[in-house]
Amino acid sequence: MLVAGDTLTSESLSLADASGATGGQVRFNAAQSAAINGQINAIGSLKNGGAVAVSGNQSVTIGSTASLDASGALNGGSVQTYTGTAGLVALDGQLKANGASRQRRSGRRQRGTGTNIGGDALIEADHATRAPPS
Repeated sequence: MLVAGDTLTSESLSLADASGATGGQVRFNAAQSAAINGQINAIGSLKNGGAVAVSGNQSVTIGSTASLDASGALNGGSVQTYTGTAGLVALDGQLKANGASRQRRSGRRQRGTGTNIGGDALIEADHATRAPPS
């Protein structure tokens, strides 16, 4: 799923969902700024998590009510937020890419001037550990 435009905003109760047996892909590409306050899911219920990407040339804001989730039943997926060279990422919400067996990739790319991580922010890439063979 691709959502593109000059300025993109998702409200606090909104949902963009590309979940399935294997996680799908959700991309928010803003020419200027993106403000996410809702939920974006690309969860893999049987296999690997998918990919969630939010970009804005000038700024990306992940509000305190936002949740970006690319978790998977096996491996976690990818959650990325990024801006242009002079942009700013402000994170107060949740970024999740959990996996039951191991984490694949998660986090944030930043090409801009900085990242502000607020007190309510959560970045999560948990995975279960396996016991060594006996």
